[in-house]
Amino acid sequence: MIWQLVKRDPAWRMALVMLAGSVAVVPALPRMFLPVFGGMLGAVWLQCQPSRRATLFQAGLPLGTGDLLLARVLVLLAVVWLPLAGGGATLLLTRQGTEGVIILAEIGAALSVLMLVALSSRLRETAGSQ
Repeated sequence: MIWQLVKRDPAWRMALVMLAGSVAVVPALPRMFLPVFGGMLGAVWLQCQPSRRATLFQAGLPLGTGDLLLARVLVLLAVVWLPLAGGGATLLLTRQGTEGVIILAEIGAALSVLMLVALSSRLRETAGSQ
C-alpha cells in the first residue's frame, strides 16, 4: 500500500521530471554552478510542500499514520536523491571527475536534513484540495 501512496503523490512525478532534467543539464554545468543546481532542486522540493504529511484523501484511507509518514518520507527523499543520483551517475559516465559528484552528495545530505526537520514539525491539520 505504501508504494501506491508514493505513486499517487504529485511530488513523485516531479522527482521523475527532475531526474530527466538533471541527467541532461548537470554534465553541461561548470563545477561552480552545481550549488546553483542544488538551489533550484531545493526550490522544486519546497514546491512539493515538505511540511504536508497527508492530503484529505490519504487521511481518509484506512491506514495507519506510520504508513502515511513512511510514504511521504520516501517521496521527499526521491525528490532530493533521484535527480542528484542521476546527475552524479551522468558525471561519472562522462568521466568528468568526482568533484562534482561530491558536491551533489553534499547538497543531497543538506536537503535530506531539511526534509527531516520539515517532517518532524507538528501540524494541526491535513492539506485540503487545491
